[in-house]
Amino acid sequence: MPLQPVFTRPSALLAPYISYLFELESAPPADAEPHRVNVLPVPHAQMVFSFGGPSFERVMGGEQKPSPDFALTGYTTRTMEYSNPGHLGVVMAGFHPWGLQPFFEKPLRAIIDRNVLLSDVCRGVVSFERDLRDASDPQARIQCIERFLLANLRRPALDEEMVRSATTIMEAKGSRRVQELADALSMSRRQYLRRFQDTMGVDPSLFTQLVRFQSTFEAMDLHGEAPDWPAIALDAGYYDQAHFINAFRSFTGLSPTEYLVRMRRTEVGQHFDAHRTNDDPCGACTSDRTSPYRSLDDSCT
Repeated sequence: MPLQPVFTRPSALLAPYISYLFELESAPPADAEPHRVNVLPVPHAQMVFSFGGPSFERVMGGEQKPSPDFALTGYTTRTMEYSNPGHLGVVMAGFHPWGLQPFFEKPLRAIIDRNVLLSDVCRGVVSFERDLRDASDPQARIQCIERFLLANLRRPALDEEMVRSATTIMEAKGSRRVQELADALSMSRRQYLRRFQDTMGVDPSLFTQLVRFQSTFEAMDLHGEAPDWPAIALDAGYYDQAHFINAFRSFTGLSPTEYLVRMRRTEVGQHFDAHRTNDDPCGACTSDRTSPYRSLDDSCT
């Protein structure tokens, strides 16, 4: 059974909070090599719902450990490698940057580079997990996930000023200063920082860095195998090429040149990109216009 990616847009009730639902399923690999994918840092959180066999995770440079089947993945600042040696079955729910907080009564400010057990932060996980594993096809699984998410939607109202501010950052590819953003809303710097973090779950400085980092991939993909690094660095808002290289290495563990040699877009990533950018109702409001799903080998194709 080849790897089967299924991209789904959320229902109208969840669309203000969730950008996409992305399912991957496959039988155990015939060559005994595990399914493997590297997930790059992006400026939004995800929920992961695994209905297949056990998976494993490894932060770049770290040791492999079991990955929770049902988890909340916060903002990430380092590339994560996920692998599954058996039956792969997982759905990822990608939130808008402002979309996660409405599902929790209190602001979540500490979920960075961590996978948190969904049962620690959400209601009804035990019965939901049973229902999801019993679902017979992708459509049934998506319906099950949407029922669970709607049941956990606790604060539906969005802070529209902060949504517009985050959108401004994304449209500018991260080239906006905090004071400039605060002034645009007639807020003090301190008030702006508090409201932004309460809405997004991270401070605007980290959010801006992640947006800027993610924007480089569109430029890299356009340049092909012979990228103009100084032009890419300046276009993404970095001071110079050295600043760009240092930031890129901190997020991936690789220099941009090493990245091009060792990592590539997988078939999964190409499928994601094609659906993510085609008839996108969010338009410029989305910062992850290029897939975070990349690989260091051929195991995901």
